[in-house]
This record gives sequence, C-alpha cells and structure tokens, in this order.
Amino acid sequence: MFIGVRKYVHRLKWIVPSTFLGLLIYGMWAYIHKFCVRQLYERRNMHSTAIALIVISGILLLVELVIWVHIIVVGSGKQPRIPPYRLAKPKDITNDISVLPPILYQSDQQGYPIWCPECQSIKQFRTHHSSQQGYCVERFDHFCLWLGVVIGRRNYPLFVKFISYISCHFIILAVSILCYIPNSYRDGNLVSIIILSFLGLGLTLTLTSFHYYYVSQNLTSIEMIKLQQEKKKGPRTMFICYKSYDRDDQQDPSPCRYVVEIEYKEYVKIWEKGSVYANWKDIMGRQPLTWILPFYFEQDNVNLGIIESAKETQDLRVDYYNEEILSAIQRKIDQGEYVVKFKAWGDQSVMD
Repeated sequence: MFIGVRKYVHRLKWIVPSTFLGLLIYGMWAYIHKFCVRQLYERRNMHSTAIALIVISGILLLVELVIWVHIIVVGSGKQPRIPPYRLAKPKDITNDISVLPPILYQSDQQGYPIWCPECQSIKQFRTHHSSQQGYCVERFDHFCLWLGVVIGRRNYPLFVKFISYISCHFIILAVSILCYIPNSYRDGNLVSIIILSFLGLGLTLTLTSFHYYYVSQNLTSIEMIKLQQEKKKGPRTMFICYKSYDRDDQQDPSPCRYVVEIEYKEYVKIWEKGSVYANWKDIMGRQPLTWILPFYFEQDNVNLGIIESAKETQDLRVDYYNEEILSAIQRKIDQGEYVVKFKAWGDQSVMD
C-alpha cells in the first residue's frame, strides 16, 4: 500500500508544473492575440509597437522553455559514491577500498564524517539526500514545485537564468499593459492577463531577488533557512574536522586531525569568496557572458570542492575555502579550543 501511495504522489508532482506551463502558454496567447493584435494593432493602429511586443514576448517564452528543458535534462547533480575515509589502518591493506580524507570535512564530535545510509556513501559539504531523486545531491538547494525538479549544483545556474528571464518577461507584460491599458475590460482574457502579469511579476521578482542575494553571498536556500531559524531558536553549531600539524611536537611535527566546533554562521562562510563578483563566478561560471546565455555550461570552478571520482585522493585545494574561516579554525586549534585530536592513518601514509 505504501509503495502505491508513493507512485501516486510521484505522479502528482507533475500537476503543478503542468498547470504552470499551461498558464504560461495561455497567458502568452491572451497577451499576443487579445492585447497586442486586437487592442494595439487593430484598434489603435500601433503596428510597430504591437509587432515589437509580440516578437520580444515570443522570444522570451522560447528562451524560458529552452532553459526549463535544460534544467530537467542536466539534472541537479548526483554525488558519486564515496567510500569511508582512511582514518584508521585497515586490517587488510591489499583489499582496502577507503580513500584519503580531504583537508577539511564535516564530522561528528569524534571526527567521523557524515554518512548517508541510503547511498552508502560519505556526504560531502552541502550535500543532502533527496527523497525525490533517491540519491545525494551536490550543493542541494531546493525542490522547485513549479518546475517539478530538484535544484542542485549542476542546474542551479540554469534556475537563476530561468527566474531572471521570466522576471524580465513579466516586467515587459506589466509595463506594456500599464502604458497601453485597454479602454474596455469586458473581455475576460484581458482581465486574466492583467491579473496573471502583476501576480507573476510580484512572485518572480521576489524569488529572483532572494536568489541573487544567495548567489552574492554563496549561500544555498537550505543554509539561508537555517540561518533564519537561528534567530528564533538560538545559535547552532557544527563540527569540522581539520588537518593541521601537531604543535606539541616541536622536533618532528606530524599531521593531526582536530575536531573543532564552530557556529553555523561561520560554517556557511566556508565557501564565501570575499566579494560579490567572486561568489557569482564561483556559482554561475568564470565567464560572465555565460550568466545570460540560456544554455548549460560545465562549471569547472565549482568543481574545486567536489570529488568527481571515489578514486581521487580527495586532498582538495585549500584555496577553495574561505581563508579567514580556515585561519579562525587554526586559531581555535592553537588555543586548544578543539573537541578531539587524533592522527589519521591516511595522513601518515602520505607522509611515508
């Protein structure tokens, strides 16, 4: 019975996107036929204005549909399965499937990385298991009810482009209706597009402004929600396992692992790049031209913190992370403000 309900819910999730698509197509038909053609072209003889609005609206609708298809086809981005980190020496080294731990990872109080029981894999930073997808999604942002798809690392830039274009579309619709508002409201289709235009304008501008802010701060929707919850429920902390060197052994300092407790507002700044422009490049791509083109571009810059293969050593570039946060973590370690200190066998094997 439970499986049958899940299948039913899975089918229902396409009702909202289908309705949304139907409203877009209907709104365009009503705007072009009832407003541009009947009102501007035929009744007011504003031929150039009517044709320009028809062309612009048609192009924008086509661009929006192309991006929507790209969002679905590209997908959110599945995290590859990552075996356990090489923290302890395995009993059988020849059959060891563990991988070297990265310099920094989220952990529990004992230093063990966060594990996903469904995927049987370590969860990297900003990775969350998606019940809709059935696997862990890299840089999980949210499930978009209107588009019917999970938004993650791969399709998030496309999502930002989509809401940007549709916001511009609604602005053009609303402004043109205000400038050339018809004298008669007897046509129900005209009333419908007026309501849809201003309602859509308010919703899309709000959504676009939110995500522009998230990109500028290098935040995800989930992280922003948790930051807002902190204001009501009080501060929360996270545990970070960081690779440093044992300062107690002055003669031969060796790499050690330190579990440090940091506040969540510090945790979300780990990926902050220091400027709005740098954050936009990190998420949207290194070339600003790709920010507006309605196509998918592989973001090589955002891959610096992503393990693409379980065979990699996972010794990620340090400069991917915020230098100030790393310095703050190191200061806590130097001052003895850490929870646990241990030596990982993977770090020692690399030294050997």
